[in-house]
Amino acid sequence: MMSLISQASRQQFVQQNFSACIRSQVISPRLMPRVVVRDQRLMKQIKRPSKRNLEQLAKKIIPQKLADARKIPSTSNVLPPSKIIYISEEELSKFAITKTFDGSPLQFPVSASGRDQYVHGQVKIQIRKPGDEPFKYVRRSEYDKRDFKYLWVTFEDPFAEAHFYSPPEEDIARKFSDEPLMGIAREMTPTKSERGIVCHPKIARKGYFGGEVWFLPRTEKNKGNKYDAVHINLNSGRFPTKDDKNLYTAAKYWLSLGYHKVFATPRDQRYGEVTPILFMKESKAEAQSEVKPQAKPFEFV
Repeated sequence: MMSLISQASRQQFVQQNFSACIRSQVISPRLMPRVVVRDQRLMKQIKRPSKRNLEQLAKKIIPQKLADARKIPSTSNVLPPSKIIYISEEELSKFAITKTFDGSPLQFPVSASGRDQYVHGQVKIQIRKPGDEPFKYVRRSEYDKRDFKYLWVTFEDPFAEAHFYSPPEEDIARKFSDEPLMGIAREMTPTKSERGIVCHPKIARKGYFGGEVWFLPRTEKNKGNKYDAVHINLNSGRFPTKDDKNLYTAAKYWLSLGYHKVFATPRDQRYGEVTPILFMKESKAEAQSEVKPQAKPFEFV
């Protein structure tokens, strides 16, 4: 049976339909996967923490409330003093008017980089010079309670009165002499540093030496004396000292500020089992008394 459509007609039909298909594909939109391109300039850059940043985050310290800190016992066992050294008022008066730190080099803080460097006015500190009154508005506790620890540095700064901090009722326009100054600040005070708290370089740009101090609580026996005792050491890693005699110098400095007892921890000790040396102010009445034991000379091994 012969086909009703000839071969020529069949070829013409195919060509016409093929061209129609081509035209229909061109006219109709192609189905493509949806791709959204955002302007990268408008996106917030997300920085991934580096290894160093992670280490710094691990060192961050968040100070706790003082009410909770008081419940934490001291981690050190303070033994009775190994010796008692009496300093006369006459010697303290000479200390206040003489340049005791002559010959001692001023030094920059050790390894103070980044946010640990000194920034003028960043930390509120109290500053005194020999013969001044004791520090005010301090937190008291036993030795080695970290939240109540203060850092101190002896330094000489020509711009001391620019960053001198004192309560409003004190004389803010007070002038300082050329004598070495002492500045203190509570360590567990939030500030911009690598650990988020105060460090020794925040107190002074350059210093002689420094350490830690605790203002001991008043007891029933000495509650009438507002500024009775402090416990200090010379364990500052940023302003270290190589001379053990500076323990004697530091104790005299604290006594000259009106404290009657200064417990000083030797450099080879810091925490744990501590055997301090007790420095006491000797009044004229005590000096003339025959009952008072003779003061032993201060010796270093």
